[in-house]
Amino acid sequence: MRLGLWIAAALALSTGSARAETYCEGYRAAYIQSYRETHNFVTPPTPACPTVAPPRKDGEPADEGARGRLHGSVAGGGRNPNAA
Repeated sequence: MRLGLWIAAALALSTGSARAETYCEGYRAAYIQSYRETHNFVTPPTPACPTVAPPRKDGEPADEGARGRLHGSVAGGGRNPNAA
């Protein structure tokens, strides 16, 4: 019984960290691209990924990588493509 709980906990933690990694990869890529476009292609400092992804808002993509790209683009100086 205890082994089953440990396995379930390990799976839950590994799934969460995989999602966080996907979010961070999208965030960093979009931040760098957006920063370069808004600052005349100056190489930006490598952005730190947020330790916790912000809560999902209405209209945001379900995919963590796409959410990271959206947030990174805005943080890098670009505009939110979902804004009207």
